[in-house]
Amino acid sequence: MEQNELRTYEAAFTLCLGEKEKGLEPVEAINKIVDMMVPLVSNSEDLREYLYREVSFSSNDIASMLSADNRKGKDKEWWNSLRQTSGFKGTYWNRYKAYLSGTKKWSQKTIEKSINEPTDFVMNCISNPNSGVPEKSYGAVFGYVQSGKTANYIGLINKAVDAGYRIIIVLAGMHNNLRSQTQMRIDEEVLGFETYNVPLVKTQMKKIIVTAKTLYSHPKNVSKIYAALHTDLAW
Repeated sequence: MEQNELRTYEAAFTLCLGEKEKGLEPVEAINKIVDMMVPLVSNSEDLREYLYREVSFSSNDIASMLSADNRKGKDKEWWNSLRQTSGFKGTYWNRYKAYLSGTKKWSQKTIEKSINEPTDFVMNCISNPNSGVPEKSYGAVFGYVQSGKTANYIGLINKAVDAGYRIIIVLAGMHNNLRSQTQMRIDEEVLGFETYNVPLVKTQMKKIIVTAKTLYSHPKNVSKIYAALHTDLAW
């Protein structure tokens, strides 16, 4: 993104916040500002996506969500502690951060506020895979349309792999075409290679399985997921 256009985007974001303060709903404010800025930007849909992302993570709702944590009696700093150990590399997250900055042209501020900080919080809320103690953790993260939800959970997946998680299952909507799109994006932004009928390197033992929600919910299809977990192929 050119420097002049970046300044235009930042100005649009400021105007959008002003419209929100006047009482407009976020979607209405974004649409109004995008319509206003059309003559000044090269791609209005890119601006719209930028505003959704920035407005979403400047919301007080997000701050409230991040302050809610019910993991009573559990280690809420394990991820922060792990990152500070001398042997920790963070290979997957660092590669993803460089991808967002270099390929996707995200600003460092956006990466930090919309991906890094929220996913650090979530990592501390989920179970520590290295604790040796079986544990269940549940949670939900929400965001506006085009606010960067997929980028956010892909960031979380990268950090989870760095932390030691070996199997990750993604329920990607209701249809297989969406599942396929999500699988390709995760292949690119997490693994760095396509997994369709490609054996995983045995030394990695990392599996990220993307399935349609309807498939997962049907009992007769659970065996397919089980088979994917116990073979060298992602599914």
